[in-house]
Amino acid sequence: MKRNFVAKIMAIVLIAAMLLTGCGGGKTNEEGNNEQLLEIYVLEQGYGSDWARNTVEAFKEQDWVKEKYPELQIKTTFNDRVYFARDQLALGEKDNTFDLLFGYGFDSYCNAKDLVDLTEVVYNAKVPGEEITYSEKLNDSLEAGMATIDDETGETSYFMAPYYSGIYGFIYNENALKTYGEVPRTTDEFIAICHKIKNENASKYANEDPTAQYVFMQSKDAPYWEKEGSALEAWWAQYEGVQGYDDFFNGIVNGQRSKDIFKQKGRLESLKVIETLLDYDNGFINPQSFSQEFMVAQTGFLQGAAVFHYNGDYFVDEMKETVDRLVAANYEVPTIKMMKTPIISSIIEKCTTIENDAELSALVKAIDANSNEPKGEGYDVSKKDFNKIKEARSIVCSVGPAQSVIPAYAKGKDIAIDFLRFMATDRGIVEYAKGTSGSTLDFYFDLQETAPEVYETLSPLHKDRIAYMSNKDQPINILKKGSSYKLCAVGGVKPFVNDGHYTTLSNSTNTVTAQDFYDDTIKHWTDSAWSMALSLAGLSN
Repeated sequence: MKRNFVAKIMAIVLIAAMLLTGCGGGKTNEEGNNEQLLEIYVLEQGYGSDWARNTVEAFKEQDWVKEKYPELQIKTTFNDRVYFARDQLALGEKDNTFDLLFGYGFDSYCNAKDLVDLTEVVYNAKVPGEEITYSEKLNDSLEAGMATIDDETGETSYFMAPYYSGIYGFIYNENALKTYGEVPRTTDEFIAICHKIKNENASKYANEDPTAQYVFMQSKDAPYWEKEGSALEAWWAQYEGVQGYDDFFNGIVNGQRSKDIFKQKGRLESLKVIETLLDYDNGFINPQSFSQEFMVAQTGFLQGAAVFHYNGDYFVDEMKETVDRLVAANYEVPTIKMMKTPIISSIIEKCTTIENDAELSALVKAIDANSNEPKGEGYDVSKKDFNKIKEARSIVCSVGPAQSVIPAYAKGKDIAIDFLRFMATDRGIVEYAKGTSGSTLDFYFDLQETAPEVYETLSPLHKDRIAYMSNKDQPINILKKGSSYKLCAVGGVKPFVNDGHYTTLSNSTNTVTAQDFYDDTIKHWTDSAWSMALSLAGLSN
């Protein structure tokens, strides 16, 4: 995603400016008492900020908004500092001037003292002008990621609303991939096509031919393989199931809290796949990946330096200016798409009727064609195994979901509530899509039917993404980030005690294996370390 390359001296200037302005948007005394003023802060990252500008203007145009707020004013502030919004909220009523904050890291503030409870006023309220509630229109798994559950009563409340929830995944050069084979549906097929790409380019590598294609293009400063919510979590959750993934972060084994969660095999199986893909000796990674800045590497990918690139759906918006420059220079930019994460081939260990990878692939192909039959061309499996693979195919690792919140003391809270509800309207979703080059919030909504003129401007990547993520007949399952669980956020539990899978496994001198990452994690979590983690998270054995 877009990064801040501003020099340290500029950071000092920014801090000084914040101190002089009270660290907020700088409302005057008169503005501070104006209930028809909405002051918004937006974190500007890979999806940019045009979506917010578009949505603000469209909101102000609504007749019901004009009637309710005849003197409406909206002020917006943007920057790319990841936790600026959270830090503003920490300043409290005296110094924070924002009424609506779009950012990250609000989980610890999810209570009625700090934030407006959105349960009734947003989630259970009708979307303006539509006969459906916000909750009914929102993807269930995304809604679950926004929930706050009371430890004592089990009651669910919502203090946060999503404002983007794009996906991480393998994007690919469709023009190039066609010369090597089909889009892989399993990890064994993925690994096989990686070897084929390498083998067919081996002589070009040896001769340092600039037309050589590698399998993967990454960069020194954007190792997305290590991002929370990456391929590691996707393959792990496929293998263990979403419930097994949740159980890990809740510390549950067979209904009881136990440090045996670290023996969960799906983590190891997932990391083994990543180990194969990243292993320096396999030669899949373009060697320029280890020295280039991320925008340089991504430009190289657009120019055919590699067939695959692990990234997010924000890639399209992030690279649109680069694409324009390439087109102006008469370069034929290839069609870039994002494939559904291949199903981890070792999942057949968790099934009883899937005999081999070929049968698994045939089953996945049928599921992609919306089949609900456990028997078809190339496969004949039990309903239980069919359902497991179907769930695995629905699993998505999200770039976000990023969070929006309203401080409990905000003078403009009523406008802020209405603004969040407006974002769920068809018009709001269209404006969002226009401002992000095609990314949409995960509401069930048919952009092609509602705004065909917008849909036709989208890239193939985004058309496929919308079809996948907005299909109510086969809803996606967006994994919760580990950091949204107390045992992870406070107790220090994470998939592996040592991070750096990309930088370690792809190193030319590396001797560490996936098994080492797994074994070291089990050794680290002694009884005392586990008890401490539970205590810090406020949980009991």
